[in-house]
Amino acid sequence: MNEAELRNGIDKIIRNNDIDTAIHNLKGYMRLRYGHPFLCENLANLYIEKNDFRQAGKYIFYKEHLSKQDKEILSVYFTYFGNDKINILKDLIAEGTKSPVRIDYDVKVELFIMMNEVKSENGFLPKFMWNWYYHFESKFKKDSRYSQLSQSTRR
Repeated sequence: MNEAELRNGIDKIIRNNDIDTAIHNLKGYMRLRYGHPFLCENLANLYIEKNDFRQAGKYIFYKEHLSKQDKEILSVYFTYFGNDKINILKDLIAEGTKSPVRIDYDVKVELFIMMNEVKSENGFLPKFMWNWYYHFESKFKKDSRYSQLSQSTRR
């Protein structure tokens, strides 16, 4: 499935279904395209329509560009977890997704920073983070900003 087919399929699902059915169907797409920005943006919008800001925050996190409203919803999302990075990452990292290749670069950076903070604070990296952490690490080693990643964030 190419990008245009994905976007058309998402639009069709939203147009032809009620909110709950659309959410259910789009979550099926997430198994194939976890963290895809367009998909996450649409899921977030559906959850916003339902006034479920905790779920909306999970998908807003993966958006490429954040609005003021997005940042407010993310604040609600982080507060829900008491700003506990391990629990936030448990919610954000898809179980069974071994390689987060479709996630926007800046989002990967933020996830990697959070993982490094967890590793630094606890002295170890929880097992559920391993695949993603090592995927990110291998990608970022090629980046000239690699040594600065632990000190930057977009949020």
